Amino acid sequence: MLLKKAIAINPGYADAHLNIAAAYERTGDAQNALAHYKLYLDGGNTPELSGDMETKTDVREKISALTNALSLK
Repeated sequence: MLLKKAIAINPGYADAHLNIAAAYERTGDAQNALAHYKLYLDGGNTPELSGDMETKTDVREKISALTNALSLK
């Protein structure tokens, strides 16, 4: 996966974390999705490139939903 290569080169590449998280979520891997959504919100080393407030709000909602889902298992 190209996105994994991107974060191997630049672990702080927030937008790559967002896209990886979405891919994990689509495949049902809540644990990895949650981890990458959190890394996205951390902003990596380029916080100005890590999305707008609407995207960040959506990600916070996804983190909450995934956390709840994982706690029910």
